[in-house]
Amino acid sequence: MKYLLLFFVFSTVYAVNLNCSSSIIQYYAPQNLSQITKYPANSNDTLSPNQYCRFHFNVPTGYSVFLVFSASLGNGFVTVVDSINVSKVYNTAFQQPAFLISPGGYVYVQTTNTVGYFNLQFKYYKYNTYPINYPISSSAKDPLYLNTQMLQPTTFTASTRVSLVTIPQIAQYVQYLQATAVFDGPTVNSKYIGSLYDQYVSGNQFVSSGKYLTLYTVASTSYSAYGTVILQDYSITSKFGKFLGISMENAPRLLSLSSPSASQPVGFITTMGTTNAEYLIAANVSANAKIDVYIGSVFSDRKIATYNISNVNNSLPQEFLGIHRTYVVTSGQVTLKLGRRTIDSGFQNAYIGRKGFIASRYYKTSGLASPTITADILAPQTSQNLGYQLNIRQLDLSRNNSLMIANGDVTTIYNSSNKVASSLTVNGAMLAVQYTGDSNTTGFYMDFEIVPAKGVLSRSVFCSLVLFLVANFGF
Repeated sequence: MKYLLLFFVFSTVYAVNLNCSSSIIQYYAPQNLSQITKYPANSNDTLSPNQYCRFHFNVPTGYSVFLVFSASLGNGFVTVVDSINVSKVYNTAFQQPAFLISPGGYVYVQTTNTVGYFNLQFKYYKYNTYPINYPISSSAKDPLYLNTQMLQPTTFTASTRVSLVTIPQIAQYVQYLQATAVFDGPTVNSKYIGSLYDQYVSGNQFVSSGKYLTLYTVASTSYSAYGTVILQDYSITSKFGKFLGISMENAPRLLSLSSPSASQPVGFITTMGTTNAEYLIAANVSANAKIDVYIGSVFSDRKIATYNISNVNNSLPQEFLGIHRTYVVTSGQVTLKLGRRTIDSGFQNAYIGRKGFIASRYYKTSGLASPTITADILAPQTSQNLGYQLNIRQLDLSRNNSLMIANGDVTTIYNSSNKVASSLTVNGAMLAVQYTGDSNTTGFYMDFEIVPAKGVLSRSVFCSLVLFLVANFGF
């Protein structure tokens, strides 16, 4: 489908004040689907005071209509009613998108005692009927994720039911998630239950009534691709009282969540690219609350961290890698500070008593090629020496895989013929850790704790810690 690009120009010169309250203005799909219809025909025309305009868009089965409108109505408003009678009200608008499917919908425009500006353009589309099918297994430990723009009807078949959440990529384009419709069944003729935008603003997952859920971008625009859909079998997410997708851009984000009991946990999932990092920067945790973090979906062997009131202060900030993380909050209230930029995270700050871990990018996952990645932690500028207690929980040194550990004075490389102890302490101004694995590696995971140093002081008057991980492998 071709993109529909619509532009509006405001003007201080008005041609005619229109009266539109006499009857409903009806629109139907034209024979020429390339036609773009405008109301009013002259974009400089305005609406007279005290008008109530009614526009009815008749949409036959297999068609949709994409509308864009701008409005400046004083105390007036625009109401858009979709095919399932969900209303959205706007006091002002500029290039506001809306999407309607069969049987259609309405736009109502109300002016008050002043002249109002309203400009509407729309285009009808016919569905692409060639389907795509994806299975979703109840045993899949990584969720299925796809771009929000489905140019063909896309049906998902679960073992039990389908769970869907949406993560916008860019906040200013979130309204264009309306372009992708969600149907509760195996085809676009199944019951329409809303758009990806409706799911996102609901604050909870959409769940199919049966094994099938179908998505289709009913009117393609250049902005409807700015998002990600996350799909899982509902048996994995059914335990949650609320489950949602969380978007993050550059600035750190504060997120407050409350779980009333252990039987009603709250969960959310995040997603990112293959070269990014995510930081749990800080957390306020109530007395009984617990935060569990999973790599991918919620399976016991995918849990990578647990935080509660007794350990949260010494265990953050923490870096998480990989494509997806699921955070689960149980039995209390928490406020989390999450970020994507190292400079905002405090991850480079070292202090005695701090605990954490280093894990290869796709630890606990498989089938992904890993780029080289780095992560640094720098101690404060002080002459105090620090020690770094290391506990290696997972390390694959088979074939040509290797681990390098250095403290600034001595560098040791471990491999299949030179094994490393599972626990060791390194003193010095610098700790560098580099793991290199091939495409079949099972990965690397190491706990660390910063303690007062024992032994020889470092060569620098500054006490610095650099935890440097390079993982050049895929799994």
